[in-house]
Amino acid sequence: MTHGYGDKFKEMIIHRVNRLVEKVLLSDREKIENLKNPHYQKKIREKHTQIVNLYLKVLEELLSQEEKKIKDSDTQEILKSDNFHKALIACCVETTFFVNNTSGVSFVRLLDICDVEAFEFWKIIANFVKFDLQMPYPIKKHLYDLELKILMFLAWKKNSSVHQVIKRQAEEFLDFDKENQTPNLQDENSHNTTMSTDNQDMTE
Repeated sequence: MTHGYGDKFKEMIIHRVNRLVEKVLLSDREKIENLKNPHYQKKIREKHTQIVNLYLKVLEELLSQEEKKIKDSDTQEILKSDNFHKALIACCVETTFFVNNTSGVSFVRLLDICDVEAFEFWKIIANFVKFDLQMPYPIKKHLYDLELKILMFLAWKKNSSVHQVIKRQAEEFLDFDKENQTPNLQDENSHNTTMSTDNQDMTE
């Protein structure tokens, strides 16, 4: 990694991704039984390395884009966000499984293993797709299909943070609506006086 991470962040980043990727790759009982097979061990190590390298590459690019987009931006806030990293790791795992045409684990199971909400995964998809302008269309389509699945079903599960976001936005809208619909009494009185005068003139 060439980005200016502090040693503390480096350790956290490497430890988190290695732990979660290993957890995903060893989540299937059949795979655990095959661990004694040298050929299978090699495949697991290769896939582990592939996922970790993809994650670090995407993370590096996303942070660089953030710094270019917002001058003097504090990328430490991103580095501290556990949800962001878990969602990005899950995205890298899903992409690697798709590219290698391996079943791995189901998407819902993957989210569960990585302890990440579908809504958090959805938030990372757009940035992930944009990090590489040469990303093949099949990968983009696969991720957009997952995005649709999340928006139609998974994000609306009970206790999903999407409900909190909608509630917060609704409250902000109502507050804004209230502030901008407060009647101007002076203008209203002036309008009523004018109407009254007009009505009197018409009567005369």
